[in-house]
Amino acid sequence: ERIERQQARAMKVLTFFERPLTVYEVNMLLFPKVYLTQPGLTLSETLGQLDYLEEQQLITKQLIDGVHMYEKSK
Repeated sequence: ERIERQQARAMKVLTFFERPLTVYEVNMLLFPKVYLTQPGLTLSETLGQLDYLEEQQLITKQLIDGVHMYEKSK
């Protein structure tokens, strides 16, 4: 059940990628009500989602001008 919830959240995150996004942008979309008050917790969860999606080859990460940008795999 926990793995299924994790998979569902990852698929939700994947829908955010209409354009390349930073970790912070994904964080704001995933946690719009609490990203400012709980940045450590929300950024940790967001990075976990991005790592999972990257491992599944559903998104890619590029370093552009010193900023990691994530985008949906082609």
